[in-house]
Amino acid sequence: MKYISVSRNQRFGIIRAMKALIIEDDQLVANKVKVGLQDIGFDADIVNTGKEGLDRLVVGKYGLAVVDIKLKDGKSGLDVVKEAKQLGNDTPTIFLSAMDDPTIKSLGLDLGADDYLSKPFQMPELISRIRAILRRTAPTFTPNKPIVYEDITINLLDQTARYLHQRNIRKQELM
Repeated sequence: MKYISVSRNQRFGIIRAMKALIIEDDQLVANKVKVGLQDIGFDADIVNTGKEGLDRLVVGKYGLAVVDIKLKDGKSGLDVVKEAKQLGNDTPTIFLSAMDDPTIKSLGLDLGADDYLSKPFQMPELISRIRAILRRTAPTFTPNKPIVYEDITINLLDQTARYLHQRNIRKQELM
């Protein structure tokens, strides 16, 4: 199954392959997570610092973020998620960390993460948790509203598409 998403940051979105951002300074763990996500159809990017992770998270169009708490550049994963949420980013997020203190877990969830998994972890559990997050955070799709992406508008009710401000293109013309 390939995951697709409709951006929750836009009122209307377009279906596309889901991208994941992995913010993890341990390259072995990051690669393991990336391979696991790719196996279920995600495109995944890896960054290893909190600063770069925050930058990518707020400007990128990610459908999922997997974030470690302890990062080597001094900006923790907790800071990254907190600042991203303050900037209006609503990317579904799961913490993946060796810190299994219940206080830290609660803090991470209260700062806006959707889930928290302690290391060491098993890939099937991570994937199941990701699927659960995506079920809870998936935007609702209303076919009576047009789908707008950049210069393209698609109306599913009358089966037309429009590029820029040109006339409607009927389904028969697209075939």
